[in-house]
Amino acid sequence: MNKRKILILINIVLFIAFLTTIISALLYAIIPSALNGDELVGEIHESAGIIFAIFAIIHISFNWKWIKTQIITRKKQ
Repeated sequence: MNKRKILILINIVLFIAFLTTIISALLYAIIPSALNGDELVGEIHESAGIIFAIFAIIHISFNWKWIKTQIITRKKQ
């Protein structure tokens, strides 16, 4: 598997984890009384957040060379 395909897979996982985190937070905020005492939404929210953080770090590490180049280029201008 080349780097481009791996990054596509990482981006898809990031997107799904981000959406899951946002939707679970909104569900809890919009209908908290119906979800009161239901820890499932909280567990989903926490798990998706952890997955998002892990894959964000992986995403940054895969793109570190590009990030470094952009920062150095902007400092020179």
